[in-house]
Amino acid sequence: MEIWKNTAAVIFDMDGVIVDNHAYHHEAWMTFFQKYGLTVEGDVSHFFGRTNQDILEAVFPDELDQAHLYQFAGEKEKLYRELYEGNVEMAEGLPELLENLLKMGMKLAVATSAPPGNVDFVMKNTGLRRYFDLVVDSSMVAKGKPDPEIYLLAARKLNVKPARCVVVEDSVSGIRAALAAGMKVVAITTTSGRERLAEADMIIDNFDELGCQP
Repeated sequence: MEIWKNTAAVIFDMDGVIVDNHAYHHEAWMTFFQKYGLTVEGDVSHFFGRTNQDILEAVFPDELDQAHLYQFAGEKEKLYRELYEGNVEMAEGLPELLENLLKMGMKLAVATSAPPGNVDFVMKNTGLRRYFDLVVDSSMVAKGKPDPEIYLLAARKLNVKPARCVVVEDSVSGIRAALAAGMKVVAITTTSGRERLAEADMIIDNFDELGCQP
């Protein structure tokens, strides 16, 4: 398949890619917004792919200091994990894809805007950590997606040139981050329709469509 040509590493976003947790994040944010009397116009899904700091700074009318950012982010993620506990399922076809990519000699990584606690939570509940050479989370970068920092950091740590990396994403901000890093992008329609993902190099509805065979 053309997307794998000259590819040495595949970097996966986590939320909406490795797991379909959109509904649980949505419910946690809505509960959080209601508690603090915050009004958000439209669907909160346009926040997905961004860091908690970026989201909180966007929704609170007044500037937040670091202590409050940390407190509010922790509160929202605790809500999310409580809602999601017992319901975590990895994306269909993902283990088979990962096995095939490893047989092809690919390096594998996760690069996510999620905090470390959420990464540990998902990895523990899916058993997927063993597949990945590297996990990069929001605590390791200064700028969230759509800034390319997280993907450039992942490539550097994998010792692979950005042009030889393929990123799997589900959000517009994530796609733009990967493209800005000089990487190819496969977008999966977990949380967005195909029209919103049009900037990606390839769009899939599930991992079986990648047709990856060693």
